[in-house]
Amino acid sequence: MLKKLIVILAISLYGCSSVPFRHLDYLSFDGIDPQSLRTGFSEELPQEFELLNSAIFRYYSFNFPALGVVRADTLKKSLNLAGFNHLGVMLFEISLDTEGKVDCKYALPEFAKHKDFASYVLSDIKKIYFDRIPPKSAEVRLEKRRVVFKDSLNDVATEYVFSGEGRFLAEKNYYEKRKKIWSVFYYEYTFKDGKIYPQGIVLKHYKYGYKLIIRLKEIRSL
Repeated sequence: MLKKLIVILAISLYGCSSVPFRHLDYLSFDGIDPQSLRTGFSEELPQEFELLNSAIFRYYSFNFPALGVVRADTLKKSLNLAGFNHLGVMLFEISLDTEGKVDCKYALPEFAKHKDFASYVLSDIKKIYFDRIPPKSAEVRLEKRRVVFKDSLNDVATEYVFSGEGRFLAEKNYYEKRKKIWSVFYYEYTFKDGKIYPQGIVLKHYKYGYKLIIRLKEIRSL
């Protein structure tokens, strides 16, 4: 079902573009206390925010550009997301409330006929913006230029990798039975009102073979 939906998305949004991000400047982590690193990062992340992003959905050799407005409350785990094409035509408007209920307020007919469309889209946005702080119980591996937190339960594990300038979260990796299923990479953090926002994000889904590349355009006041 998901692969069929990806093909339909490709037909609807086809275009060609790329969004380059600056590679990380790797700094030494000698003498860094992992829990202080974790606490400091959690204090600098915004709980609630509204962002205007440009996005490219990349599936093999195809690139599908769009604009998106996302409003999130990471504590209450709520999301509102609207997507538009380059002409400003709305593609969809979907939301996730605090009880986990998904609401597809609008979607193009090509998307709407797939009952799980909204859930699939929100699932990727949740991977990006939710659960960016490793739990206190996570295992810690100290390396020269990065710190890796690993949260495991049975055959499932999530890695939180801190590295680069600012020593912020640089990537998040999700595994099932030791196989990497997806990763999120965060680039070029910027500050606004004492909070940090990645200006570049790449979600790579290894299982389904696609990437979502996001460039921050505007941090909106709430």
